[in-house]
Amino acid sequence: MDSILKFPVIPEAIYIEYRKLKKTPVANHETFKKLITGLVKDAKSNGTMASKLAKLILFDWKNYINHPAIYKEKSTASAIENRIALLGHGNTSDALPKKDPLISTLLSKNEYEKLPIEVQAKICSNFREKGDAIFYDSKLNSSYKVSIKSLISDNKEINFGALEFASIIRGILPDEFLALGERRSKINKTIGKREYEIGRGSRQQLGEFFDYIKADGKWKIFLERWKIVFSGIFKEDVIIYIKEHEKLKLYLISNKSFVESVYNSLVDTKEGYSNMIINRWEGNSIRVDRDLLIKHVDFKVEESFDNFFDENSIKIKMQEMENLKYKKLLQD
Repeated sequence: MDSILKFPVIPEAIYIEYRKLKKTPVANHETFKKLITGLVKDAKSNGTMASKLAKLILFDWKNYINHPAIYKEKSTASAIENRIALLGHGNTSDALPKKDPLISTLLSKNEYEKLPIEVQAKICSNFREKGDAIFYDSKLNSSYKVSIKSLISDNKEINFGALEFASIIRGILPDEFLALGERRSKINKTIGKREYEIGRGSRQQLGEFFDYIKADGKWKIFLERWKIVFSGIFKEDVIIYIKEHEKLKLYLISNKSFVESVYNSLVDTKEGYSNMIINRWEGNSIRVDRDLLIKHVDFKVEESFDNFFDENSIKIKMQEMENLKYKKLLQD
């Protein structure tokens, strides 16, 4: 009974039927919270079609996406993206065409005119790759995009992908820094009597990098560039889904909270860089501290799956279904 359960064992039709019944299309931050709150509430109740469907949906999440035998596989990341998009009347970004937006749709004229042309182009291409699920509101002719980060419980770091390092420092620091983290793992610099061992592979090395920028008198312009570039690229809410077999753990952080929390953790260095949300910046991908980021979420669900369904009774019914399919296949 511990075998891996995949579609169509809990068929896609279950999700579609629940979606039809609830009629809760996702269009923004609040409607996503309403969708998940309703799913949890329904799964805790009994005696209605909505409760039956919700129990099966969360049973699917536990025994496929969160199953220890499979939860490290990349396929489970796309599985939770597909299921969330399906429930909220949306699509995964993989199913939609992608093209670079105009810089004027991402930043104000006052902001993008402060950036080199190469940086403007990179912001547009980095933005294009963001977002895992998109929900379109035909009434308002608008779309709501979310980034879905799923990870196992032991993984304390989240990869937020494309944020080109050169976009942050180009024109602010000497060109030799453009190779940092690519062709060179470290750069050693001295200002006054202080030596700096600058890198991007750890929080300590990033701390040295930021301290060097401060000592070089360029911290203010660096922070201004950071704020513009980061807010231009990251414009979606973030869902964090932790694949823990016994618990449903889902967190939602608004785009505003995400952008501000990362920025404020750079600015507030009273305790060194121990509270900096960014762990490292390898290649052009930033890796953030999961637990520090979760402190800034706007909505969360942390509940045992036992609160939602009787697992044994569902598995017995599923075994009966398998037996019926077996007998049907043997019929003339």
